[in-house]
Amino acid sequence: MGLPYRVGQIRWSGAWMPDLPTTDWQDLKVWRADGAAVALVRWDTPGNQPGFRIVVIDCVARTVETSERFLGCCEALAWVGPDTLAWRAFPDQAGCYRIPGDDLTEEGTG
Repeated sequence: MGLPYRVGQIRWSGAWMPDLPTTDWQDLKVWRADGAAVALVRWDTPGNQPGFRIVVIDCVARTVETSERFLGCCEALAWVGPDTLAWRAFPDQAGCYRIPGDDLTEEGTG
């Protein structure tokens, strides 16, 4: 029957190569509109409990940010702002991940 979610490996090349594991990646990625950052999904399944983390690689700033663990199996990932990603996971999970960092436009500051 086949699995609806795949496990893959990543290969990185270029002048800067982030220090990332090569295994346990899902075949899901999304580039930010400016092309400077990419978000990837990495499986995180301790005790065989489905879960994942979002890994954001900023190729200009040369940084890697990893989210907390989210439950479920990621089905969709999209940029909804320059520092925010929305995700949807099976079964019936959804949320947002905001990349930590210095932000001058914090909510509630006027």
